[in-house]
Amino acid sequence: MDNIRSKANQFLHDLDSQKHTEDHVEKVVDLFPSSLSSKNEYGMLPIQAAAFCSNRKSFIPLLAEKGIAQNIGGHGSRGGLLNEVPTATEGKNIIQCLANFGASDEQRRDEFDRKDLAVLKDLRSRKLLLKEDIYTMNLLVHSCFSIAQRRFWYLVDWNPKVLKRTRWIDSCSVLIHDVIESQSTVEGFNMVLTAGIKHYPNELGFLLKACENTKAPYELTREKFGTQETMAVVKKCIPCGNGFSVLDDVVKHCPQVIDDFVTYYGEDISIRNGNGHLLIHTKLSQLQLLQ
Repeated sequence: MDNIRSKANQFLHDLDSQKHTEDHVEKVVDLFPSSLSSKNEYGMLPIQAAAFCSNRKSFIPLLAEKGIAQNIGGHGSRGGLLNEVPTATEGKNIIQCLANFGASDEQRRDEFDRKDLAVLKDLRSRKLLLKEDIYTMNLLVHSCFSIAQRRFWYLVDWNPKVLKRTRWIDSCSVLIHDVIESQSTVEGFNMVLTAGIKHYPNELGFLLKACENTKAPYELTREKFGTQETMAVVKKCIPCGNGFSVLDDVVKHCPQVIDDFVTYYGEDISIRNGNGHLLIHTKLSQLQLLQ
């Protein structure tokens, strides 16, 4: 019996979607439920080990459902989904790993992105991934990379309000502040600004949102990556003549960078704001208030 149980443990750690089906997994787990709590040489449960192999990931939702019945990972851990994965960086749980992991091989990146997205969708359909998880687990920050762009867009379109929130102590800050702080390239800034423009066009994707103790995202990005690289992203996300009165908003919310924007958005000088005033009038009144 011990030998059979050992084989059951090994089976769950070596799942392969090209060889095995969910029916196979259910039969093994129903006969040997303790196999769900077995650990491999890295101290990982079967559900955790599955997160590191492309051909095993599709079994994660089923392992989680079965794990809940066996209290795998403890109460409230959703069958082990919420437990910290031993070999993952920054103490990630399985859901965070699914949002973040990508292929190093550029030719397989889209394949990996699609597969991990399919698992997230399956978890959602089983109510094992919740809308609020996108904020509490910081999933947009974890997925804000080109290797995970399908997952990022799925999550942000599901819960765009997370763009207005932050896990910073400064409650005035928004998600784009977090992304600029945490990433070493403008890639994340580009993705979050694009999402912000899509869902919050009237706020210019929070590009100019400054707080008492935090500069506007544009300023932070310019300081980190330079004016040219930052403005290249801004111009891509907010083209001239698309209906956004960019200069008007800059004057109102971030006048200290107006020179940067005039260079790129000079044609918007003729755009009138909601009150029918030309930008130049708004700028003059703003400057008078500053004097």
